[in-house]
Formats: sequence, structure tokens, C-alpha cells
Amino acid sequence: MKSARYILFYLLCIFASGKYAFSQNTLWQGSQSSDFNTAGNWNFGTPTPTDRTIGTIREGGYANPNPVLSESASMGQLRIGQLGGGAGTTPTLTLGAGSALTTTIRTDVGYSLSGDASNSSGALTVNGGNHNLGSLYIGNVAGGNNAVNASGTTTINGGTVNLSNGGFIAARSVTTSTGTSTGSLIIRGGSLSAAGSTFQVGQRGSGTLSLEGGSATFNNGLRLADQAGSSAMLNLASGTLDVASGFFTLGAGTLAINIDKGILQLNGNRTGLLGTLFADSDVTLTITGGLVADSAEDTALSTQYSQNLGEITDSNGNKIYYGFDGDDTKMWSVIPEPPTYALFGGFLALLFVMIRHRK
Repeated sequence: MKSARYILFYLLCIFASGKYAFSQNTLWQGSQSSDFNTAGNWNFGTPTPTDRTIGTIREGGYANPNPVLSESASMGQLRIGQLGGGAGTTPTLTLGAGSALTTTIRTDVGYSLSGDASNSSGALTVNGGNHNLGSLYIGNVAGGNNAVNASGTTTINGGTVNLSNGGFIAARSVTTSTGTSTGSLIIRGGSLSAAGSTFQVGQRGSGTLSLEGGSATFNNGLRLADQAGSSAMLNLASGTLDVASGFFTLGAGTLAINIDKGILQLNGNRTGLLGTLFADSDVTLTITGGLVADSAEDTALSTQYSQNLGEITDSNGNKIYYGFDGDDTKMWSVIPEPPTYALFGGFLALLFVMIRHRK
């Protein structure tokens, strides 16, 4: 009997030590300020580096619903936007210059569980710093039999974000759940780099990946609109999207590609893949602009990626070129030299001749 008590006491000590402890969830209250690292802003103190500690920033009527991280913080999992004290708000975590966020498991931006009373939404804004996340879920309907919708937005304006295990935009964990997931990743500056699992846009919901500057590098493939009924939108306004390793693939859903001046780079010779992709009836392509035809940049790209060079022309005369240089495939868009420039030049020449005759 005494030995049994010793065994029980020993097991309790092991669990209490933290190494094998159950997940602790500390909830953002924002009762003192917007400072992420102020312990009094959390109901169980600031999230800690313990393997499975969960920091949750919930929707609700809090005094300071939008925390700001300006230093370092580390935890197992971070959830932004799960329903809390009240619906109808979208909490935003901002990562400032000099900050460093680490999550060893994953970060959820817009997260719902089946027990939530209503839909959930969350946002993450990265303005600077260097961040290392296990994986990134943007719009995640989690758990089984979940009918609660989730939406999330992540915006990278500067700094670096490194993912050790890929990520999902618009995810739903299991097929028994029916909640709608929507998510957007917008990169305007800085960089995103994803390793580990294949990164998916529109896994079981509606996902958007937009490049408006900066760069995004995927080191184990990029998959768009994975499941039937899902949708993905890829916007290339500026910057570079590089699938440095793995495949660039379309799943069973639908894809919309909008191209302006952004550059798409794929490892290996993927020109045949791009030709097939643009011919797919599940793909909608819009060319809104690009490099000016025969400009120095366009000429350099056409010269370097001259192998298997292909092109697609829209009704306005805008073109997509894609070719191979022996190592990588690159795709860029080109607009014809605006005819108004030539007309304006002719008008100036005529005006100059008329002035000379008047003299």
C-alpha cells in the first residue's frame, strides 16, 4: 500500500515537472496594455517556451484587443482569433521591428473549434523582425464535426518569416467538419520562407496568396486548391514567388491567377506544366499589366530563359512569357508599348514642324 502511494507521488512529480505536462492555455485579456510580454495582460501569465504551451488571443470585448510584440516571445502554439468574450471583432497581433516570435508547433490566424458559439476571425501583421514558426494556418476549421466558420489574414510588410513545417491557407482538419474556412496571405515587403511540408493555398476552403512586393520561397512545393470544392487565388502584382524545390500543382478545386509585374520561378523545367495549367478549364487567367515589351528587363529575361519559350496573349495584347534557362523555369508578363506614346511623339514632331514653318 505504501509502495503504491510512492509510485503515485512519483508520477505526479513527473507530470508536474513540465516535461510531460498537459498543454496549458493562457488567454489574452489586454487588461493593462497592448504589450504582448506584459504578464498581467494574460490570465495565466505570458506564454512560455514550454513545448505545448498555447497562447490564445481571442475575439471579445477586451480593453486592448490587439497586442503588439516588440521583443522576443516563444511558445508551443499561438492562436489568434478564436471566439472569446464576444463575437464581431477581429483581434490583430502586430509584430514590430526588432521582434522575434517563435512557435515550436504552429501558429493559427483565424481559428475555430466545434464548441465555439459563433464564427471566428483573426489577423497577423508583420512589420519587421525575424520570426520562426513551426507551421502557419490562416483560416483553420479545427477538430472534428466543426460547423463553425473561421477566417484569417496575415500581412507581411517587412522582416522575415520562416516556417519549419509548411502551412495552410483556408484549412479544415477533417472531412467530418462543415465550417467554411477562408484565408489570405499578403506579402508587401520582407520575405517568407517555407520548408517541411508542402504549402497549400485553399486546402478545403477559399485561400488567397498575394505578392505585392518582397518574396515568398517554398522549399517543398506549393499546392493550390487541394480538395474538390476548394478555391485558390494567386495574385502576382510585384515581387518574386519562388518554388525552389518540389512541385507547383493544382488540386481538385478551382484556381484564379492574376498577373501584373510579379515573377514566378519554378525549379527545373516546368514549361510543360505551365502550358497545361493555363489550358485547364478550372483555371482563370487575368493579365493586368507587366514589363514594357522590349524593355531592358524583358529583353534580359527573354534571353536568359529562351529554352522552351512559350507565350499566352490576352484580348488586350498583354502577354505571359515562360521559359527555361537550364536550371529554373521563369514566368513574367509583358504589355505592348502603349500606342498613345507613339501618337504623342508624332504629335510633338508635327507641332515642332508647324512652329518652324511659322518662323
